[in-house]
Amino acid sequence: MLVLAGLLVVVALRRRDPVIGSVGRAPGPWPVLGLSLAAGAVFWLAAAGLDALGAWPVTVVNVVVYAVVCVLATRWSRRTG
Repeated sequence: MLVLAGLLVVVALRRRDPVIGSVGRAPGPWPVLGLSLAAGAVFWLAAAGLDALGAWPVTVVNVVVYAVVCVLATRWSRRTG
């Protein structure tokens, strides 16, 4: 899981899309806090459903959340502000 998260970060950071960095401003602290709380809640809910769902669906949910957070963090970090 750690290796996959690291690969997602590397892929997100190596992506060069000039449109991403030039559109809008970086979000303020409140939207970032909201995203962080929502991502954390998804992790907790997925862990809580581990017995009912099994390991594979929980792993897929966690990988999707990792990917979404990495992409958003990369896009936001390229914006001004």
